Amino acid sequence: TEMARAMAIGIKQGRIPPPDRTLTFLWVEEITGSREWLKAHPEEAKNVRYMFSMDMTGEDVKKTGGSFLIERWPDPGAVFERPWDPHSEWGRGNVRENQLKGDLLNDLHLAVCRRVARKSAWVVNSNPYEGGSDHTVFGSAGIPSVLNWHFTDRYYHSSLDTADKTSATEMRNVAVSVAASAWLLASATELTTLAVAELVAKAGQARIATEEIEGAKLAAAEPDRVVASRKQDQIVQAWKKWYGEAVRSASRLIVGPPSAAFAQKLDALAAVCSGGTARDLT
Repeated sequence: TEMARAMAIGIKQGRIPPPDRTLTFLWVEEITGSREWLKAHPEEAKNVRYMFSMDMTGEDVKKTGGSFLIERWPDPGAVFERPWDPHSEWGRGNVRENQLKGDLLNDLHLAVCRRVARKSAWVVNSNPYEGGSDHTVFGSAGIPSVLNWHFTDRYYHSSLDTADKTSATEMRNVAVSVAASAWLLASATELTTLAVAELVAKAGQARIATEEIEGAKLAAAEPDRVVASRKQDQIVQAWKKWYGEAVRSASRLIVGPPSAAFAQKLDALAAVCSGGTARDLT
């Protein structure tokens, strides 16, 4: 509520410009409320570009344990378990490789959160998609969605899960990050969109490099190196495909048709991300 109020006041006072697209805030019962909103607003639902779920946010991690997490829109990390990208204790979700569709949302929101974190001692982590909250409902409707949450929480779903376990500072950091990400996604110019695409491409190249280098080490340690090598190649190719799609998804940010020059630059970034090296974008 406070996030919506603060944004409305900032726009009214001229401290921030109004977004080019509508920002909709929902206060609903978990999962069932999202289902009902999508069902009751079919025309509005068709135009929803992104969704941020805020569930278990603002915890005092010194009391509850765990940390702030961004649960990502399904990427290959949700399908292929890797030691450098573990699931939370909630557990792995049911995602298949053929269901994956790359999107810019994960890396954009993570970058915004990390920028907020640089100004404080805020700890920001991410985990592969697992499901179980409102982001699953919107994601099932084809809307790229992420979950902002805190886990593991030793008081989760217990009688000790009380207001004294919250942190105003933690809540402010989450709210500022979500608000900034949402406003940017609703207001991106062509120039901003290219910057987002470059950010996603660089993140993609870094992730692909990790998968290639560290994955090769894992494959080399397997008894059946032929099978392990094939699996390793499958994982790397899945990430390249996903990030190629993620870079191209930036075209959806622009209000109105993009220019021909923009489309060419986006294709070039996607191609580099899919098969280039880290130095290509430096």
